[in-house]
Amino acid sequence: MGQTRNGRSSSKNNAGVLFNRYVWLVDTIYRAGRISFEEINERWLRSSLNDTGEELPIKTFHNHKNAIQQMFDIDIACDRRNGYVYYIEHAEDMEQSGVRTWLLNTFAVNHLINESHYLKRRILFEEIPSG
Repeated sequence: MGQTRNGRSSSKNNAGVLFNRYVWLVDTIYRAGRISFEEINERWLRSSLNDTGEELPIKTFHNHKNAIQQMFDIDIACDRRNGYVYYIEHAEDMEQSGVRTWLLNTFAVNHLINESHYLKRRILFEEIPSG
């Protein structure tokens, strides 16, 4: 774990990074409908969240998939009969779930803006109070 200036663990920062990765993975699979691990990895290599430029290990993918199930109650299933493609089981539930949809949409818009360097310098975000 990283250390902050005063020597405390930056686990809060690491949790934020993991959370962003989980939402990125859900958003990527949701938008694709059905997607292979290889395609997920290709998109990960191009993602702004991938600050190391490394591939996504299959074990990490499965760990993220399990954490997403526990955290968001979103099941990422694998269709083995059609070439090991991943999809979100009961994706229609996500469209009806307001908080989950808001969370994914907020992340998706933020991610798209961060990916577009042209827009990134032209848009300023306000801090939105939570609660």
